[in-house]
Amino acid sequence: PGPTAGQVLLTGVVVSSGSLCAGLAAYSCFVGPATVAMGALGVWVHSGAHADGGLLDQPWMLGLQHGVALAAIALIADGSSKLCTKLVTDKITQIIFTFACAANTFSSSWFVTPGSLVCAGIAGRLFVNVSATDGSTRAVPTLRGLSRTVGAMLFVVVFGLLALVLACSALGGSSPIFIFYRVGALVFGGGPVVVPLLLTQLGGLVSHSHFLLAFAAVNLCPGPMF
Repeated sequence: PGPTAGQVLLTGVVVSSGSLCAGLAAYSCFVGPATVAMGALGVWVHSGAHADGGLLDQPWMLGLQHGVALAAIALIADGSSKLCTKLVTDKITQIIFTFACAANTFSSSWFVTPGSLVCAGIAGRLFVNVSATDGSTRAVPTLRGLSRTVGAMLFVVVFGLLALVLACSALGGSSPIFIFYRVGALVFGGGPVVVPLLLTQLGGLVSHSHFLLAFAAVNLCPGPMF
């Protein structure tokens, strides 16, 4: 599972219980085991396992990392294919999809991803016709204990922080916190969809071998991938 799984869990528990604390507790239990395991792995690698002649330089470990890279490509391709099948259904969506792909392929600047999302959203609003065809109606959840005012405030805080992060990035900020918040707030799709964007955005902060090692380890952990 990817980030959507954690978001659905958090939202579902808050809506059903009416308690934000209950939702945060459930989310913590969901992501906790993988968080602890990946934190321990990071400390172990940083403590010297990555030194010349260390475990990460052993032939079997290098082979494992290359194997994980191939699996990552397969997962990314599968996730992209499924999203395309669901969303790219006519000429208009094909044009929007092609321009978004071209923009993100030929530029890794911080503003390309949010700019692509804004432009694609505007184009979709103007030109894409989406209508319900199965006659179904949406269920309206009943909130208990959490007012719409609180929900609106949380929404404003999230996007306010996003605006702050984008502003810091424009001024040259390259903190991992900025990178992960920006990716988490702007990317739609499952965990494998986030892999190439994270690898590009992290740049020189993490080597490819360490990134692939982390990708292999997180797939062995319970909970969401990111």
